[in-house]
Amino acid sequence: MRSKQILEGSSIVLAVFFVFLVQNTVLITYNTYLLAILIIFSAIYISLKKRSKSPSSLFSGNPVELFGLISIIMLMVSLTNGLSSPLFFFLYFILFLLAFMCESITIWIFLTSILLFFLPIVLQNTSSDSLIKMGSLVLISPISYFIGKEFERRQLLNRKIESKTDEIIQEARLLKEDGTPKGQDESEAIDEIIEEAQSQKSDSED
Repeated sequence: MRSKQILEGSSIVLAVFFVFLVQNTVLITYNTYLLAILIIFSAIYISLKKRSKSPSSLFSGNPVELFGLISIIMLMVSLTNGLSSPLFFFLYFILFLLAFMCESITIWIFLTSILLFFLPIVLQNTSSDSLIKMGSLVLISPISYFIGKEFERRQLLNRKIESKTDEIIQEARLLKEDGTPKGQDESEAIDEIIEEAQSQKSDSED
């Protein structure tokens, strides 16, 4: 769990720092090309993932996906006038996306990275519009954080249910196959237990 948080947090910080580096060095003249390269590589990555044996792992919050997604969005926002960008609202979506893709702590890491990224711009031009947009990120972050915590709690509960139902199914099957003669009512009762446990497990996976 700790290593997952470190990987996710590092990916977020690295992506924001990468865009900051691009915007504040000679690389700024190539930012459209870098954006195109990132989009192409992301498209290839998604295509390969869909063709792999585990397409369900797509958009699971792994470091490659986080770096690609955040870098692309940040470059798009930066290319379209930063804080005044009409695409600035994409940053709100990232906050809520992180709540479902990653550990909830990554929301605060992303918020801190974004605030530091835009801080030089705000200090140079402290307008009411820039302050409102920065403030909106701060206000939305706790909401996405609590959504993420609730999502984590539900996932943990589902894993516990699945583990418990697996135990019940295994014990019921062992009881059914232990070689001891059983009446029809007893066999039917065991079958019902297995069926109910499987039903509960399916419900927890949905």
